[in-house]
Amino acid sequence: MIELISGLLSDGSEEHTRALALLGFIILFGIGLIVIYILGGLGLRRLANREGFDNTWRAFVPFVNLFLWGQIIKGQSSKNWAESLPHLLVGAGVGVIIFNFIPFFGQFIIIASLVVIFYAAHLLYDTYTRYPFPLLLASIFSFGLGIPIIMFFIRNSDRSLSQS
Repeated sequence: MIELISGLLSDGSEEHTRALALLGFIILFGIGLIVIYILGGLGLRRLANREGFDNTWRAFVPFVNLFLWGQIIKGQSSKNWAESLPHLLVGAGVGVIIFNFIPFFGQFIIIASLVVIFYAAHLLYDTYTRYPFPLLLASIFSFGLGIPIIMFFIRNSDRSLSQS
């Protein structure tokens, strides 16, 4: 790997410089995503511990963490479909991945999945913070990448007064 990078640097052509810059960006972006995933897992694990759930290791398993998140917030909604919220979150996560490749119909599924995910984020923020709306806006404007970070920051928060 070091020989490859040193070879790219010594060549000095513009294409090699751009390729090296792209490689650096991809590596930094990947590291950032891993850090965000770990922070979200730590936050979700702590919230699950505080709510009395067993097997909180599930906070680090992809798609299973969505089910755990749904279990934490399913009692916070007054909607009659709130009991199926853990299953809806898992379906939303899988739907975003699978239907991403279908040109027209897939876009509607992705939008519906994002609505479910942001609704779940709002329920979580409403449960553990006094002002959930700015956090929801931050989550939306960060394209969902803010949800795990916010989850990490609210992990030690007590339930808000409206949820007590």
